Amino acid sequence: MPIVPPVNTQYHPQEIIWHPASGASSNASARLALALQAHRPTGWVRHGGGNDASVQGEIGLARSEGLHAALVANGAETLFSRQGHPDIALQRALLRSCDLVVVEGLVDSSGPWIVELDSEGRGLESIPLEERSRVVALAGSRNPLAELPPGGIPRFSADDMDEFAEHILDLLETSARNRPLAALFLPDPADSTEARQAALRALHAVCDRILHVGPDDALERGGIEIVPSNHPAWGDAGRILSTFEMLPGTALVVLDASPEHAARLDRLLAERDALSVATAFRARDTHMPDPGASVWEPRSRDMLAALLSADIACTRRTLVQAATHLLEG
Repeated sequence: MPIVPPVNTQYHPQEIIWHPASGASSNASARLALALQAHRPTGWVRHGGGNDASVQGEIGLARSEGLHAALVANGAETLFSRQGHPDIALQRALLRSCDLVVVEGLVDSSGPWIVELDSEGRGLESIPLEERSRVVALAGSRNPLAELPPGGIPRFSADDMDEFAEHILDLLETSARNRPLAALFLPDPADSTEARQAALRALHAVCDRILHVGPDDALERGGIEIVPSNHPAWGDAGRILSTFEMLPGTALVVLDASPEHAARLDRLLAERDALSVATAFRARDTHMPDPGASVWEPRSRDMLAALLSADIACTRRTLVQAATHLLEG
């Protein structure tokens, strides 16, 4: 009987689910995570009740070779647990600074799946046929015995993780850049009409949907969507979070009415790193992220909420904490 992944646990917004061969653990998923780590901060999770070794022992690495973050999630033996129960919030906090997370185990997630085949080519049959389109890669030395979905599934040798990692990165980067994109316009009441109009023209050129949080008579007359603020005490950070709560899964282009920021909008989007938390220019005076022209990816929502709960409502500070992809000039 096909095995349907029974656990509804998501550790990270950008995760890859590794189904081990025949339900057994191997070190292949950790080696893929290491290959990805050469390109981006990567975490690794081994999920399942049978994992009782230390993280370093499970990966088989010296401490100096470790990943950005690693976790063996095993109920009461999980690194973060309370009264014997896994503390999912703390596990996610551990992995928050990762750009990617490889999760080994039968985990139900919106992320793409990788299936590890055994020496005979078995493993894919554990995935129901109607679910096999979610499998983006196979790992093994032999072709699968099970039926492939239309279009097939690329197979990689577990001995060549560099090629495997390049395939996964291409897939994830393409998916991230194709996610929905909306604009959040954050003008200052003191901005001139001309500056506002120039900024809005720049936004209309790159986004079909432009929103503003809170009442503004001039913008309402201009046909901009007005979003109610769920966090009116938190300034621009609260406005960004309110928009994410309305449009989950959407990336936000945030722009003020500065002519300098409007002029750089095309470059911001062309050089956007969609797998990072956010992309922004480095301010010339402080060398810190400038939130006035920035792209906030969906995973920044959790960081915004966490910092607001700690009474930190500065968007610049949020971008610093998020290890934002910074553009010069």
